[in-house]
Amino acid sequence: MKKNAAMEHSSATEKEIVGKEKLLKLHELVVHNSGPNWDTHVLSTLTRQGISRVLYWDHLYQKIIDKAGIIVECGVHYGASLSILSNLRGIYEPYNFSRKIIGFDTFEGFVGSNLIVHMWRCCSESSFPKSLKSFTAVWR
Repeated sequence: MKKNAAMEHSSATEKEIVGKEKLLKLHELVVHNSGPNWDTHVLSTLTRQGISRVLYWDHLYQKIIDKAGIIVECGVHYGASLSILSNLRGIYEPYNFSRKIIGFDTFEGFVGSNLIVHMWRCCSESSFPKSLKSFTAVWR
């Protein structure tokens, strides 16, 4: 079996790769046949790693419940973590309208460590002050 590009740098064994491909087919079948309850039944195809990730975010979220502030994720990829955090906010803080969750991504990678520099590169120089004002307004 030939590994795809995503698997080339993975330490997954051949058996794990085949198992994951079978799980993906099962996942597609479950979603297709579940109708309006697809989001409940799709849990049957979660992997140990997927459940671990949800539990990790749950653990972190519980540590901030009594703290004021917002949540910012820099580098959102496909938004899975943002989705988890949004759902956890709905579970733990359904009436906390001040807890904002913000995702930011350059879609080109972060070269250095200065977020403002990356924001500058993402916005044209003429629109940067307006963009920065919009971005920081969510933080207040």
